[in-house]
Amino acid sequence: MRFVDKPRFVRDRNKVCFAVELVNLSELGLVEDEYFIYVGEQLVGKLLKRSDGSYCQSIYRQVDDSSLMLEFAEQAEIKVVGRDGVEQASCLLELLDPNGEITVYSLPDGRRVEAINRGLEAGHQYALIVSPDLEIVPEVDDVLYVAGKEVFLLNRDWPEASKLVLDGEDFWTIRVANKEPEFAGDLKVRVKGKLQLDLFDGL
Repeated sequence: MRFVDKPRFVRDRNKVCFAVELVNLSELGLVEDEYFIYVGEQLVGKLLKRSDGSYCQSIYRQVDDSSLMLEFAEQAEIKVVGRDGVEQASCLLELLDPNGEITVYSLPDGRRVEAINRGLEAGHQYALIVSPDLEIVPEVDDVLYVAGKEVFLLNRDWPEASKLVLDGEDFWTIRVANKEPEFAGDLKVRVKGKLQLDLFDGL
């Protein structure tokens, strides 16, 4: 049973992170008065048993007063551990796309979107998390550099002709969702730093 909701991308001024909610705790078969919540090896909170048998959360690192904050990273493992050190549940979250160089989250809700297949909605805001050697054309004003990644923040009026470029060559032409472009918005794939065959054609 999955006990962690889908991660959200969060920006707090010039800092970015991820946030998750703990869910379905009643399905974990917990019985003790207290459990510890870990992200990796770091203690980040507790689960405390109520008189009715349910559990409340005491989170040390919060976002929006309730969500568990996760540092910006490619993945995060969340664990529920008893006082005896026995792991009761664990969940490995992929925060960035492990198979590609582009991860997209919508804003302001922070939900991840499958932009490569579906494109981006015109008039919506997005965070594009990409490899640092990719450039966006035309340039955007809001760019962050975090943990070896570039984060391009697209406002609602982002140009429909936007694309990512690698060494002067088109890498991904951003397709507007539900609109067939004049030229297909293909994504090119690198192997050992070189551009290879188009992975998507005319989606």
